[in-house]
Amino acid sequence: MKRKWLSMLLALALVFSLAPAMALAVEQIVTDDTELKDAIADTSVNKIILSPDGVYTLTTPLNISRSLEITCEGGTATFKGDPASPNGAFKISGDSDVTLRGINFVDFGGDTASGDVIIAGASDNAFAGKLTISSCEISNFGKNGITVKGGTANISNVTVDVSSEGVSNRAPNGIQIDYGAKATINGCTITNSNSTHKNWSATGILTLRGGETTANNITFVNCESAFHVTNHYDSGSEQTTVGSSSSITGSTFTNCKTAIANDTGET
Repeated sequence: MKRKWLSMLLALALVFSLAPAMALAVEQIVTDDTELKDAIADTSVNKIILSPDGVYTLTTPLNISRSLEITCEGGTATFKGDPASPNGAFKISGDSDVTLRGINFVDFGGDTASGDVIIAGASDNAFAGKLTISSCEISNFGKNGITVKGGTANISNVTVDVSSEGVSNRAPNGIQIDYGAKATINGCTITNSNSTHKNWSATGILTLRGGETTANNITFVNCESAFHVTNHYDSGSEQTTVGSSSSITGSTFTNCKTAIANDTGET
C-alpha cells in the first residue's frame, strides 16, 4: 500500500513539473490608471479586465510588445487622453497578439493635427503580429484612429468619429492599413472624415503602401473620401509605386463626396 501511494505522489509531482509556463499566467482586474500600467508591465498577466464604466486617464501612450488581451466585460470602459497632446493610447510592436475590446477612446489629440490613438508598427519597424479590436469607439483624435503597419488586423463593431472641425491643416483618417498589413474590417461605422488641409484629403478607411483590406458591412456617413485604396504614395520627397489588393462589400455611403476610390479615380 505504501508503494502504491508513493507511486501516485511521484506521478503527481511529474505532472506539475511538466506543466507549461503559461499555466502561471493570470487575469487581473484593474480599477485605475496605475493598476493598468502595472498590469501591462507584469509579464505574468495575459488578460487585463477593465471596470465597467471605469475611466482611465492616459497622459502618455501605453507600450505593448507582448501578447495581451485588454477587455471590459459587462460594460464599456473609457480611456481618456489630452485634446491638446498628440499622444495616443497604445503603441504596439513586435510579433505580439493583442486584443482590445469594450473600450471608448476619447480626446487623444483632438485639438492637434497629428498622432494615432492606436498604432501597431512604425515605418522603420513594421508590426509583425496580430491586432484584434472589437466593440470599441474612437472620437476626438488628431490624425488616425487606428493605424496598422504590417502584420494582420481584425477590426469589428468599431465606431470611429473622425471630426476635424476647428483644426487647420488636418487630414484625419478613421482606419489606415499600411506597409503590407492585411486587415479584415467588419460591421464598423466611420463618420465625419473631412479634411482642413489644403493638399491632402481625409479618408474613412485608407489602404496604402502594399496594405490589403477586406471590408464588409461598413457604414460611412459624411466622409470626404470613404474607402480609398492607393498603389501610389507621394511622400513629398519621393514617389513610390507598390501593389495592393483590397475589396469592400455590403456597405452604405451617406453624404460622402467620394465613396470608393483608387489611383485611377472613383469606382
